[in-house]
Order: sequence, then C-alpha cells, then structure tokens
Amino acid sequence: TGDLPPKGKTNKWAAETTPIKVGDGVYICTATNNLAKLDPVSGKPIWTFDAGTKYESVPYTAACRGVSYYRSETTAPDAQCHNRIVESTLDMRLIAVDADTGKPCQQFGENGQVNLLKGLGETVPGFVASTSPPVIVNGAVVVNHQVLDGQKRWAPSGVIRGYSADTGAFLWAWDVNRPGVTTEPEPGEEYSRGTPNSWGPMTGDEQLGLVYVPMGNSAADYYSALRSENENRVSSSVVALDATTGKERWVFQTVHKDVWDYDIGSQSTLFDFTDKGEKVPAIIIPTKRGQTFVLDRRSGKPLTAVE
Repeated sequence: TGDLPPKGKTNKWAAETTPIKVGDGVYICTATNNLAKLDPVSGKPIWTFDAGTKYESVPYTAACRGVSYYRSETTAPDAQCHNRIVESTLDMRLIAVDADTGKPCQQFGENGQVNLLKGLGETVPGFVASTSPPVIVNGAVVVNHQVLDGQKRWAPSGVIRGYSADTGAFLWAWDVNRPGVTTEPEPGEEYSRGTPNSWGPMTGDEQLGLVYVPMGNSAADYYSALRSENENRVSSSVVALDATTGKERWVFQTVHKDVWDYDIGSQSTLFDFTDKGEKVPAIIIPTKRGQTFVLDRRSGKPLTAVE
C-alpha cells in the first residue's frame, strides 16, 4: 500500500485489514486509514484516498481492520456518492467517499467527515481510536472505538454511537452510565468516563434491525472496585442495540465480573440454527478463552448448553 512509518519513528504499523469486494472493486484501508479501490483482476489501484492521519494519533498499533459499503436510498443513482465507502479512523473521524471515484461525499458531515471526538471530553492523541469498520444497518452507521488499557480509571467513554449513513447526522448514543439517555451531552458535559468500550468488529442484522456489539471492560481492566452496576452488567458481553434508536434489546455476558481483560475481540457470526427441525436466527460468539456461545439473536437466549 505504500503506507509506512515515517523515517526515524517507531514502527507500530500492523496489517489487519480485511478487504471487501463489491461489484467491480476490491476496497481496502491501510494501517493509517488511507483508502483504495483495486481492480480485482490485476490488483492495480483504480483510486486512492489519503486520510491524512498523523503519526501522533497512532495508539500502540496502527491498524484499520476494514471498511463498509453503503448504497444510498436518498442520493440519485447517477449522483456522486450514491455508492459509498465508509470508514472510521485512528484519530476518531467518520469518513465517507464515493465508491466509484474516491472523492469525499460533500453531503456527509463536513466535507465528507464527522468528528467522533465530540462529547468525549478531555483526551490526548492515541488514547481513543476507531480501528474496526463501522456497521451499517437500515441507513444507520454504528461506530465503536478502543480506549487504551491500563492508563487511568477515568479514561474517555466507551460510548457506542449511531449516525445517518446519508448525511452523517448524529442519531443516538448508547452510554452505559447514562441508561435510557440516547442524546448527545449538553454543552460542558461529556459521555460517562471509564465505561467498557468495544474495539472488535460489530455485526448487523437488517431484518431484525439490530447491531451486535462485542464489549470489553471498564478502564483499568484489572481493577474493578470502582465499577458501577451497569458497567459490571455489560462488560465482556455481546449487547444487541436497536440500530434506529440505540435502545438496548438484550445483553449476554460471557464473563461475570471480568478482571482478566477477557474482552470479546472477535466479530460475531450470524447463521441459521436448526433446533428440532425449526430454523432459528442465531449468532455465534467466540471468546479469548476458547469458549464459544450460540444464541438466538432475537432474544440473546442460549441455544446450546452453558455451564
């Protein structure tokens, strides 16, 4: 990709991207969020986009795990950005570009970008970073982000947020220690600090209208004394959120009172589970511990024995 560490700087670059193929293109992001559309036959770039991510914004690893594709229902088929590539970045931006040309979608946020630092309060470059592709469900772009482990108890929030895939407008927030409040913080306020964050890839179900969020732990992973009841309730869980409203539908916890950093780092898999001849919409949740859970993705109820 040509995306390399600056000369004289520590090499923190990682190759974690999973390309996607849509139509006549293979779409990738580089370690610092530069985008490209490749010819799937030759591998040659059709277009590239420089995200402008600075070295100072790289956390312990420069990684972009992938991008998302969106076909707009409000933009005319012959207009720019009818088909879009959407990514979130190490320096906390949500970016949308035209899938055919790589040009920024001017109708999305400000010149094709949304500032994801809004509402997070005091932070420093690299403390928070969005490394996994956003998931798009029924016109809502849902974004998560990592928070550096073991730095301070009151680190920036692990809030999950939804934005319009067409305009980039804020839709909702799921903030663990503000239960039932889905709005942005008022001026001078911020999302609740130190809450469990989600850094792995999320999964969406358009038919059910749900987003499945793999959760990690509260800040200061190995110290639990200051965690709230809500933090303990959702850490190391998969949380199903309504993609339109951000309302919590169900929670399935894989470790109770996790002080071992057993974040759910893998993307969940959707499939049809056959139970007594009936097909049940299901979800597979892999974990760091080698335990795998199979749930009814409508309710979060286990479909296989959990001991």
